[in-house]
Amino acid sequence: DYLGGYQDIMDSNPETIRWHDMLPYGMDHATVDQSWFTDVLKQRKDYYRYYRDLSVIGTVALYLLAIVDAYVDAQLFDFDMSPDLSMRVEPALLREEKPNYLGNSYGLQMSFNF
Repeated sequence: DYLGGYQDIMDSNPETIRWHDMLPYGMDHATVDQSWFTDVLKQRKDYYRYYRDLSVIGTVALYLLAIVDAYVDAQLFDFDMSPDLSMRVEPALLREEKPNYLGNSYGLQMSFNF
């Protein structure tokens, strides 16, 4: 637990030694640079806290998305879908008649039938 180790190394009580268990294998607690190890514990604590918070936010967002999906599905439960669902796309010629000007525009015309 990086938080406990960080709290123990930051306090002035010599009896709190949880941070000794977090030292890399082969390092002695008497010879380790405590300011360096304090920074290491703080960085690791902050790293895991960031990803914990990010996973909570992602889980909540996914849950809200599931709620919205269920609500939309419930609202569309009795929606009557016609068997004639179609889309038609065809070229179109649009005539624009203004005084002293006759212009044509070309484009596509889409129509939906449902």
